[in-house]
Amino acid sequence: MADFDIEAIVKPFVADVGATLKGFEAKCANLEAMVFEMEQKSARDRYFGSAASPTGEIIGARLPEVERLQIGDYITKGTVISGAVDGEGGFLVPLIVSKEIERLIELQSPLRRVARVVQLPGRDVRFPVANSGMDSGWVAEKAARPNTATPDFYAVQPPGGELYAAPQMTLAALEDAAADLEGFIQTAVVDEMARNESEAFINGNGVDKPRGFLNGTPVATPDAGRTVGVLQYVATGTAATLGADLIGKLVAMVFATKAGYRQAPGCAWMMSTAVLAELSNLKDTTGRPLFVPSLRENVPGTLLGYPVIEAEQMAAVGAGNFPVAFGNWQRGYIIGDRTGLSLIRDPYTTRGFVTLYWRKRVHGAVLNSEAIKLLKVAVS
Repeated sequence: MADFDIEAIVKPFVADVGATLKGFEAKCANLEAMVFEMEQKSARDRYFGSAASPTGEIIGARLPEVERLQIGDYITKGTVISGAVDGEGGFLVPLIVSKEIERLIELQSPLRRVARVVQLPGRDVRFPVANSGMDSGWVAEKAARPNTATPDFYAVQPPGGELYAAPQMTLAALEDAAADLEGFIQTAVVDEMARNESEAFINGNGVDKPRGFLNGTPVATPDAGRTVGVLQYVATGTAATLGADLIGKLVAMVFATKAGYRQAPGCAWMMSTAVLAELSNLKDTTGRPLFVPSLRENVPGTLLGYPVIEAEQMAAVGAGNFPVAFGNWQRGYIIGDRTGLSLIRDPYTTRGFVTLYWRKRVHGAVLNSEAIKLLKVAVS
């Protein structure tokens, strides 16, 4: 590009050319300094993330102390509740963390995937269930119309309790560790609480916890003659094994369930992985397997056309055990969440330590005893 004379260009437009050129040069110098500083900062950020100190000294790929502790406070404290101040330590889990926790619990607690889950407005909530249907009849135009039978009702009040975990760490570990230390603890807490919750939904005795659907004394009596609230089982025909006619027993379980339940959404098998491995060898008369594995992630395989939910808390094959369950879980079992998962951060009770107190209140019980059938390892 050819040289040009700036003074000659600006002279026709200004009174004092010298002053104008000095001001222009000063602005150019400031602009060059700003561009240089931005280029330097961009290079540092690309190379070291945001770990460069304000003075330009590189301190490694580690967040400054203040920023790291602020991230830790966000993870552990979240949104203040009940007007409490930070020093009092009572906090809800931040919304984004709470959603992740609930998602993990759903994946690890299989009954939540198929059962009816509701929010309980209070501790003692009763769910009415009709024990018998309405009655009706045909009548002539002028004939008398006597009263017809009305349903008998009974109430289900799901028991429950508080599920908690209280891991503790030293202040030094919290100060020196990476920002995801509490994230690791969160995952461990979720896994353990999910296992405990699933155990209660299946085997819980109802004392300060949900009542599991296997808690009770199932009988072989069909729906019409069975006491309300008692589940029905189909026996394998042998004392300690799944028997020689397992396919016939599984089919009997399906057809022991009324069509209104098994033809509605929410029907599924439930068993442990070990029992499913045994059932996966079953074949029909043409040699086709009865269990069809799924090729899609998070989509269960099917047995006799119904999905199979794997629950490791289900019993193994053994004398008197109930290793397989089938039914409409939306109709048969209810889970009531009294509170969501919350966190209290306590750095005061034990000096030098921080306790993370996680808790939730949950209830559960069989809602409709006609909608769930069991396979019992027994002669009859």
